[in-house]
Amino acid sequence: ADDKLKKEYDQRKDEFETPERREIQQILSPSEEKAKEAEAAVASGKEWHEVATTLAGQDPETVDLGLLSRLEIPHELGDVAFELPLNQPSEPIKSPLGWHLLRVVKIEPAATQGFDAVKPQIAAELKLQDAADRVAKIGNRADDALAGGTPIADVAAKYQLKATTVAAIDE
Repeated sequence: ADDKLKKEYDQRKDEFETPERREIQQILSPSEEKAKEAEAAVASGKEWHEVATTLAGQDPETVDLGLLSRLEIPHELGDVAFELPLNQPSEPIKSPLGWHLLRVVKIEPAATQGFDAVKPQIAAELKLQDAADRVAKIGNRADDALAGGTPIADVAAKYQLKATTVAAIDE
Protein backbone atom coordinates (compact mmCIF):
# COMPACT_ATOMS: atom_id res chain seq x y z
CA ALA A 1 0.00 0.00 0.00
CA ASP A 2 1.15 3.56 -0.70
CA ASP A 3 1.01 4.53 2.97
CA LYS A 4 3.33 1.62 3.89
CA LEU A 5 5.70 2.56 1.06
CA LYS A 6 5.68 6.21 2.12
CA LYS A 7 6.42 5.24 5.73
CA GLU A 8 9.35 3.09 4.57
CA TYR A 9 10.61 5.97 2.40
CA ASP A 10 10.45 8.37 5.34
CA GLN A 11 12.39 5.94 7.55
CA ARG A 12 15.08 5.39 4.93
CA LYS A 13 15.17 8.86 3.38
CA ASP A 14 18.91 9.24 4.01
CA GLU A 15 19.55 6.32 1.62
CA PHE A 16 18.06 8.38 -1.20
CA GLU A 17 20.15 11.50 -0.56
CA THR A 18 23.22 12.32 -2.60
CA PRO A 19 25.65 14.74 -0.94
CA GLU A 20 27.15 17.70 -2.76
CA ARG A 21 30.08 16.59 -4.88
CA ARG A 22 32.82 18.64 -6.43
CA GLU A 23 35.26 17.89 -9.19
CA ILE A 24 38.59 18.95 -7.73
CA GLN A 25 42.01 19.52 -9.24
CA GLN A 26 45.18 19.89 -7.22
CA ILE A 27 48.71 21.05 -7.58
CA LEU A 28 50.76 19.09 -5.06
CA SER A 29 54.12 20.56 -4.07
CA PRO A 30 56.81 19.16 -1.79
CA SER A 31 57.43 22.54 -0.11
CA GLU A 32 55.65 25.73 0.80
CA GLU A 33 58.01 27.71 -1.45
CA LYS A 34 57.12 25.60 -4.49
CA ALA A 35 53.43 25.90 -3.61
CA LYS A 36 53.72 29.71 -3.49
CA GLU A 37 55.56 29.69 -6.84
CA ALA A 38 52.75 27.58 -8.29
CA GLU A 39 50.16 29.95 -6.82
CA ALA A 40 51.89 32.93 -8.45
CA ALA A 41 52.18 31.11 -11.78
CA VAL A 42 48.47 30.26 -11.82
CA ALA A 43 47.59 33.82 -10.80
CA SER A 44 49.67 35.13 -13.73
CA GLY A 45 47.57 33.07 -16.14
CA LYS A 46 49.61 29.91 -16.64
CA GLU A 47 47.62 26.74 -17.34
CA TRP A 48 46.85 24.61 -14.25
CA HIS A 49 48.10 21.25 -15.57
CA GLU A 50 51.27 22.82 -16.94
CA VAL A 51 52.08 24.45 -13.60
CA ALA A 52 51.39 21.16 -11.79
CA THR A 53 53.64 19.07 -14.00
CA THR A 54 56.47 21.46 -14.82
CA LEU A 55 56.79 23.77 -11.83
CA ALA A 56 55.64 21.39 -9.07
CA GLY A 57 56.99 18.25 -10.78
CA GLN A 58 53.70 16.45 -10.24
CA ASP A 59 52.63 13.27 -12.01
CA PRO A 60 49.90 14.32 -14.52
CA GLU A 61 47.72 11.42 -13.27
CA THR A 62 47.42 13.04 -9.84
CA VAL A 63 46.19 16.50 -10.92
CA ASP A 64 42.52 15.59 -11.38
CA LEU A 65 41.10 14.13 -8.17
CA GLY A 66 37.69 13.55 -9.74
CA LEU A 67 34.18 14.11 -8.43
CA LEU A 68 34.27 13.80 -4.64
CA SER A 69 32.00 14.34 -1.66
CA ARG A 70 33.35 16.10 1.42
CA LEU A 71 33.83 12.73 3.17
CA GLU A 72 35.93 11.29 0.33
CA ILE A 73 38.78 13.78 0.72
CA PRO A 74 41.03 14.46 3.73
CA HIS A 75 39.33 17.04 5.94
CA GLU A 76 42.18 19.58 5.62
CA LEU A 77 41.51 19.69 1.90
CA GLY A 78 37.76 19.10 1.97
CA ASP A 79 37.13 22.01 4.32
CA VAL A 80 38.80 24.32 1.80
CA ALA A 81 37.52 22.69 -1.40
CA PHE A 82 33.90 22.81 -0.29
CA GLU A 83 34.12 26.54 0.42
CA LEU A 84 35.88 27.49 -2.83
CA PRO A 85 33.93 29.19 -5.61
CA LEU A 86 33.98 27.51 -9.01
CA ASN A 87 37.31 27.83 -10.89
CA GLN A 88 38.92 29.85 -8.08
CA PRO A 89 42.31 28.52 -6.87
CA SER A 90 42.89 28.15 -3.15
CA GLU A 91 45.82 29.46 -1.23
CA PRO A 92 48.49 26.86 -0.38
CA ILE A 93 47.24 24.27 2.12
CA LYS A 94 49.46 21.98 4.18
CA SER A 95 48.42 18.36 4.65
CA PRO A 96 50.33 15.21 5.61
CA LEU A 97 50.84 14.65 1.86
CA GLY A 98 52.54 18.01 1.19
CA TRP A 99 51.43 21.45 0.04
CA HIS A 100 48.33 21.75 -2.13
CA LEU A 101 46.63 24.30 -4.33
CA LEU A 102 43.06 23.28 -5.06
CA ARG A 103 40.60 24.31 -7.73
CA VAL A 104 36.98 23.25 -8.13
CA VAL A 105 35.98 22.83 -11.78
CA LYS A 106 32.48 21.40 -11.33
CA ILE A 107 29.86 21.39 -8.57
CA GLU A 108 27.02 18.87 -8.30
CA PRO A 109 24.57 20.11 -5.66
CA ALA A 110 23.17 17.79 -3.03
CA ALA A 111 19.96 16.07 -4.09
CA THR A 112 17.27 13.85 -2.64
CA GLN A 113 15.37 11.41 -4.81
CA GLY A 114 11.66 11.97 -4.36
CA PHE A 115 9.19 9.35 -3.18
CA ASP A 116 7.73 8.81 -6.66
CA ALA A 117 11.19 8.14 -8.11
CA VAL A 118 12.08 5.43 -5.60
CA LYS A 119 8.60 4.00 -4.98
CA PRO A 120 9.10 1.04 -7.41
CA GLN A 121 12.44 0.19 -5.79
CA ILE A 122 10.98 0.28 -2.27
CA ALA A 123 7.97 -1.79 -3.37
CA ALA A 124 10.22 -4.44 -4.94
CA GLU A 125 12.43 -4.59 -1.82
CA LEU A 126 9.43 -4.93 0.51
CA LYS A 127 7.91 -7.66 -1.69
CA LEU A 128 11.18 -9.56 -1.69
CA GLN A 129 11.47 -9.17 2.09
CA ASP A 130 7.87 -10.39 2.60
CA ALA A 131 8.46 -13.38 0.31
CA ALA A 132 11.63 -14.34 2.17
CA ASP A 133 9.76 -14.09 5.49
CA ARG A 134 6.96 -16.34 4.18
CA VAL A 135 9.43 -18.94 2.88
CA ALA A 136 11.27 -18.94 6.22
CA LYS A 137 7.99 -19.44 8.14
CA ILE A 138 6.98 -22.35 5.92
CA GLY A 139 10.45 -23.87 6.29
CA ASN A 140 10.28 -23.59 10.08
CA ARG A 141 6.80 -25.13 10.23
CA ALA A 142 7.86 -27.99 7.93
CA ASP A 143 10.97 -28.60 10.07
CA ASP A 144 8.83 -28.64 13.22
CA ALA A 145 6.39 -31.09 11.65
CA LEU A 146 9.19 -33.41 10.54
CA ALA A 147 10.80 -33.20 13.97
CA GLY A 148 7.43 -34.15 15.47
CA GLY A 149 7.36 -37.35 13.41
CA THR A 150 5.04 -36.34 10.55
CA PRO A 151 5.94 -38.27 7.38
CA ILE A 152 7.65 -36.28 4.60
CA ALA A 153 4.80 -36.91 2.14
CA ASP A 154 2.26 -35.48 4.62
CA VAL A 155 4.42 -32.40 5.32
CA ALA A 156 4.87 -31.82 1.58
CA ALA A 157 1.12 -32.06 0.97
CA LYS A 158 0.24 -29.79 3.91
CA TYR A 159 2.60 -26.97 2.84
CA GLN A 160 2.18 -27.49 -0.92
CA LEU A 161 5.79 -28.54 -1.34
CA LYS A 162 7.21 -30.90 -3.92
CA ALA A 163 8.65 -34.08 -2.43
CA THR A 164 11.39 -35.83 -4.38
CA THR A 165 12.45 -39.41 -3.72
CA VAL A 166 16.05 -40.27 -4.36
CA ALA A 167 16.39 -43.93 -5.29
CA ALA A 168 19.90 -44.54 -4.01
CA ILE A 169 23.10 -42.68 -3.27
CA ASP A 170 26.63 -43.59 -2.39
CA GLU A 171 29.50 -41.71 -0.76
